[in-house]
Amino acid sequence: MIGHCGEALSVVGPSVRPINRKESGGRWRWRNLMHIDCGTCTVRGAACSGCVVTVLLGMPDRHVEWDDTEQQALNVLAASGLVPPLRLVTAIEPSQRQAG
Repeated sequence: MIGHCGEALSVVGPSVRPINRKESGGRWRWRNLMHIDCGTCTVRGAACSGCVVTVLLGMPDRHVEWDDTEQQALNVLAASGLVPPLRLVTAIEPSQRQAG
């Protein structure tokens, strides 16, 4: 994924999972929930000062989860330069790597 200034952002595919969440009005809707665990970030420390998680929440004691709406809001804020983008980089297991 490429950020608003052309810099590479983290790939969050493995940390995004669908959940069924109840909305106002009592309807249930499937949403993607992004799971962010700073403890698994391979650039922790070096990239923390330029990461939206640290800017908004400080260094979290536990994982953070953002749904689709929250992710969209953070993308708008990052694209406008008001907050930095997500810098989470997780290690890829050898079995998950694509050939080529």
